[in-house]
Amino acid sequence: MLTGELWLLIMQFGVLVLLVFLIIALIVAINKEMRQKIKETKQNDIKKTEYGLPTFLKMILLSGAKPKSGETITLNHDIIIGRSETSANIVIDSSFVSGRHTRIFQYSDSFMIEDLGSTNGTYLNGEIITSPRKLNEGDIVIIGDSEFKVI
Repeated sequence: MLTGELWLLIMQFGVLVLLVFLIIALIVAINKEMRQKIKETKQNDIKKTEYGLPTFLKMILLSGAKPKSGETITLNHDIIIGRSETSANIVIDSSFVSGRHTRIFQYSDSFMIEDLGSTNGTYLNGEIITSPRKLNEGDIVIIGDSEFKVI
């Protein structure tokens, strides 16, 4: 027969094992939930059409210093174009470009472009933008002294 001290030691060990299993189960559950949140966030970053296909456009820099001419920019999320390295996703190193010059954003299944109150304005197909406008394939966007073509 077991003595009282031995029985107490076995009970303490059993409680310790139970606590370890509960902690492991908690860690697994939290890890699973975090992975699910990351997966949802990644899926929400890429907008989809009604058919479930990702929607995006590309712009190619036709002329300008930075980014390099011929460089392609994929538009699949909100983008700020400007001179400021701290507040713009795409930096154009030109005195004709404001710190936060232009915003390109997704609205429904389309991409829109708007000027953010820049000094020199943003041009779409030769016309200055005064309100958000839809971007289409073949459009020419001029920001400062840089010219982009939507492809």
